[in-house]
Amino acid sequence: MLLTRPDEGMLYVFLDENQDLYHRSASIPVPGEPMILDRNCRNTSAIHDAAYRHYRGTAVAAPEIAGVEVGTIHAGGIERQARAIGSLLTRLIVAERIAPHDIAVLICKGALRSAYETALARVPIPSDSRLGWIEEYDPGVITVDTVARFKGLERPVIILWALDDCTPGRDRETLYVGMSRAKSVLYICATREACSRALSTTG
Repeated sequence: MLLTRPDEGMLYVFLDENQDLYHRSASIPVPGEPMILDRNCRNTSAIHDAAYRHYRGTAVAAPEIAGVEVGTIHAGGIERQARAIGSLLTRLIVAERIAPHDIAVLICKGALRSAYETALARVPIPSDSRLGWIEEYDPGVITVDTVARFKGLERPVIILWALDDCTPGRDRETLYVGMSRAKSVLYICATREACSRALSTTG
């Protein structure tokens, strides 16, 4: 519209500096005061409370839908965590009838992506499901990708993984982005200590 009807076209620029995973400049050459979006319309209040522990800026009103508490899966080591996630995926899909494409497993540390994907690929999941990256989104596909690549997207169910070495001080943006991708249900899979750190604002 800007190119074909410049007198009628409208340009919207959305910015959340809390999602600055790449540490790029937030300077935008657009004059005027911003319109602050101060109401969370994506998450439940339970997910909001967890994610917004890592948010900095203008206060954002929590949703009215309470939702279920954030789930934690305590396990040590990639292999044990992968098995625990595999069991959770089976329960969600078979017992709770959640469509596989409504679930995403997000890896916090992008450098470890290959190791975590390989570990998860070794564990059994329902036969009518498979694992795939965001580009492979389709019925029957459980998304497995990094928090950084998933930024801007959402799923009803998010399982946040590979955060044993994350701390709120150093990895605040990753934790905020990862948690806030969940619309209805959020699980965190890590050691007990790492889960506690992720659900706090210090550490």
